[in-house]
Amino acid sequence: MLLARRQQVGMQMARSIRQAFIGLALIGGMGWGGSLQAADLAEVTVRLTIPKLVNLTQLNDVHFGEWSGSGGLAADQQPCIWSTTRSYSLSATSSESASGGFALTTTDGERLAYHVFWNDGSGFRELAAGQPVNGMPSSARSTTCSGGGDMAARPVLRVVIDEQRLAAAPRGEYLGQLRLLVTAE
Repeated sequence: MLLARRQQVGMQMARSIRQAFIGLALIGGMGWGGSLQAADLAEVTVRLTIPKLVNLTQLNDVHFGEWSGSGGLAADQQPCIWSTTRSYSLSATSSESASGGFALTTTDGERLAYHVFWNDGSGFRELAAGQPVNGMPSSARSTTCSGGGDMAARPVLRVVIDEQRLAAAPRGEYLGQLRLLVTAE
């Protein structure tokens, strides 16, 4: 009986030692050093952070030319707005915003007010100088709106000068800067 018990303990020890060697062999085969094998497997973590980014492109100067003496003036363009957040806020100011609203001026100091409208796909809304509009959607998939479908998703900027203001304005060349600030939300 004692002999049988010793054989049983001996076999358990041999099994434990064999399992320990198999465990060490497995650890060695996992890229942690050890024996060379026909194939080996290792895993690495790949990580990337994309921050809040926004890009406003494809805006051009607005040239109304000479006023004919009748009717108002309007100019539309479709800028590209790309954002990693797919949402942005917009704020507009002009070089004459300090005097309220948007305006052009002459070198003599004459002032001609104009309106700025924005359509993000939900209809035109008039922008107030310096007042941000939040929650604008950006579905552009390329930073320059050159991807398929990006053209249809672009907003519309409209600059309007009313006929009454044009008729009341004295002769001169009117200039000003319209500034658009786009912020990723």
